[in-house]
Amino acid sequence: MSPQKTLRTHAPDEQSVRLMIDGHSAVVLLIDPETGDILDANQAAANFYGYSRSKLCGMSSDEINTVPPEQAVVDRQKMLNGEQNYFVFSHRLAGGEERIVEIYSFPIMVQKKRALFSIIHDLTERKQSDIGLQKEIAKENEKKIRSITEHSRDLISITDANGVVTYASSASMSLFYFTPEEMCGRFFVDFLHESSIPIAMAAFRDAFDRDEWSKDLQLTMKRKDGSLFVGELNGSSFRYGEQNGSLVVIRDITERQQVDEALRKSEERYRSLFNSMMDGIYRSTHVGKFVDVNPAMVKMFGYASKEEMLDVDIKKDLYFAPEERGSHLLDTGQEEVDVYRMRRKDGSEIWVEDHGYYVHDEQGEILYHEGMLRDITTRKKAEEALRESEQNYRTLANSGQALIWTSGIDALRNYFNDIWLEFTGRTIDQELGGGWSEGVHPDDLQHCIKTYMGAFERRGSFSMEYRLRRHDGEYRWIQDDGSPQYNTMGEFIGYIGYCLDIAERKLEHEIIRESEERLAAVMEGSQLGYSDWNIQTGEIRRNERWANMLGYTLKEIESTYRQWDDLLHPEDRASALQSIQNHFDGKTPIHRAEYRLRAKDGTYRWVLDQGKILEYDLQGLPQRMTATQTDITERKQAESELRQAKEALEITHKELEQAFAREQELARIDVLTGIKNRRYLFELAEREFNIAIRYLQPLSVLMFDVDDFKLINDGFGHAIGDQVLRHLAQVVCARLRSADVIGRYGGDEFIILLPQTNVQEAQSLAERIHASIASIRMETDKGMITLSISLGIAQTIHHAVEPDTVENLLLRADQALYAAKQAGRNRTVIFDEE
Repeated sequence: MSPQKTLRTHAPDEQSVRLMIDGHSAVVLLIDPETGDILDANQAAANFYGYSRSKLCGMSSDEINTVPPEQAVVDRQKMLNGEQNYFVFSHRLAGGEERIVEIYSFPIMVQKKRALFSIIHDLTERKQSDIGLQKEIAKENEKKIRSITEHSRDLISITDANGVVTYASSASMSLFYFTPEEMCGRFFVDFLHESSIPIAMAAFRDAFDRDEWSKDLQLTMKRKDGSLFVGELNGSSFRYGEQNGSLVVIRDITERQQVDEALRKSEERYRSLFNSMMDGIYRSTHVGKFVDVNPAMVKMFGYASKEEMLDVDIKKDLYFAPEERGSHLLDTGQEEVDVYRMRRKDGSEIWVEDHGYYVHDEQGEILYHEGMLRDITTRKKAEEALRESEQNYRTLANSGQALIWTSGIDALRNYFNDIWLEFTGRTIDQELGGGWSEGVHPDDLQHCIKTYMGAFERRGSFSMEYRLRRHDGEYRWIQDDGSPQYNTMGEFIGYIGYCLDIAERKLEHEIIRESEERLAAVMEGSQLGYSDWNIQTGEIRRNERWANMLGYTLKEIESTYRQWDDLLHPEDRASALQSIQNHFDGKTPIHRAEYRLRAKDGTYRWVLDQGKILEYDLQGLPQRMTATQTDITERKQAESELRQAKEALEITHKELEQAFAREQELARIDVLTGIKNRRYLFELAEREFNIAIRYLQPLSVLMFDVDDFKLINDGFGHAIGDQVLRHLAQVVCARLRSADVIGRYGGDEFIILLPQTNVQEAQSLAERIHASIASIRMETDKGMITLSISLGIAQTIHHAVEPDTVENLLLRADQALYAAKQAGRNRTVIFDEE
């Protein structure tokens, strides 16, 4: 065996590479073997050559090397191939001085690219003829390389010519659970699963017989405890002392394979989701052109097809004016959610919420922008209506006499109307949070806080009286009525309080009446229906909004419980009444129910009804309950449409899966005969061949064609010829086992794969096929058609000098078929190597 073998580059991780470069006190350069460019250098290199590290990394090794460039190319190739790893050159420093240096270089993989790791020592002051010193340097370099191998997470090992491990790095503990000492002295195949042994043996034979190593060989490997993992093996011939051997680097890629598989499935799910999303999904360039859009995006902007939208100039066609692009992610590069308006194809306005981000290359340059556009036009209109409603509410709140405040879910006050601020003479900032309590009379403060917090904890209404300091310093008695607030989803959002000056008790009833009128006005301004139910008498006072929700005027609605019961949808009566009863029984803090009421035009409107008992009689029975009613018909319709869209999406998804399965099957079938087509036949042949080789099992191939088939086509026509091929395929299929595979090789040629079948068994099947075909009689208007076939048989070859391949197997079967033709047709010939 030649001592100069091709050195296979191994791939330490990035941390190991960094340690290899920066951890050396010697000069270290990382060089591109193809161009000679310096990819990296340590500080020692910068100090030696007189350049900065950044300057060195932008130079070519030819700028410091004094040998001719063409010789440098040859030397780098020797380093890369492992033909020569030690050189003595003259290198030129930044000041022009030349120094004699020795270089020890070997190839490594860095970020999936090959590079030369070069350790450089200054020999100028030494005698190059000092052989003893050179040997000492070589030993030191070897020691350093061994030190480097111990920091690698990959297992680095050396085997002798017989495949016995003579060295193993410390990574053996994490990969195989063996100590390096336990690995040494064992055959390398002891660490392989039996299925991988033939593959590994072939690789070792190639290494020693043909000086070739398999690249990135993947093997199933066995640990000390019997567990298995998938290892990636890279090897090279190696001269170790006076012995020839192999340098083998092993990496556990089990997790990487799992990640690759997960990535593939993730991509499939992403593409399915991409095409099924109701939100628009896009990918665009930084200059404003779409690269990809999903169907929802096309529909959202009113274009006829994806191709039409890909031709759109985003900045020119999708904006109303250039200044409206100022905050758009496509221009600013900000990675955040943006909301802006855009233009549909027909020129109409659409408001979108853009969830986007930029994708950059390794140099930080923008590759493209991608994200999701959600049509929020309806939401924007609702927000505008909400702002108008809020403005109306504040206008209304400031137009009365009540001192109004609100608090959040933290019990701190977050709003006071102008009437409150005018009364106290303080600013809004002074009152917010707990500042309002500074105006409460000290004698009333504890009672005031206790009442408020007690109601807050139980989410109940309260009414309390306390003295509050007016702007002129006088304390005035006020009545503070507070109520919990809930949003349309029934979620608690805080409290609202109405305070009245009740210094003149004789005006108490009038003040209460006015307060109730203002509350009703607030309900009207908030577009809420309002009802006040006297439970004992059945009388219900309602506001105008309650009637308008159903298309009535207030005068057309009776002030009775019976009126509500008559309008209630029969299917909703039981749940609505149960909600009221649960509140009466104290099971719920409020009555909250969604039900349908019949409108004036005969249709039904959905209503959210939220109420609370305000008064009880002396026996503790509910006497009075107030409630608000909200028209939620549009919300219910939207929920129904969402459910329908979801169901439609699920149906579409199932149909796509079924269609994909059908397309997969059709892609594998020969249209004429219904058996496997040529492409899929070769895929199966490769798979069955690999199984047979791996487990040393026989695999036979039958190749046959119809004798004188051209005469049938010429004499009876191609349509009859097609019928003959279909009938022949049916007859042959009837003779095959479930594990056998038949496919159309081309024209009238067919191939049968017979797993776990030797040539003698294959010959028996061939004779049965001959007999079946010989009995075929096809009547045509041009006469009777009889058939015969010529058939060739070949079998996999194990333990050959040259490894068998599926191509060689099929070639042998084809040669046997040709021999059958030459021997007179209508016969079977087994391939004979002689």
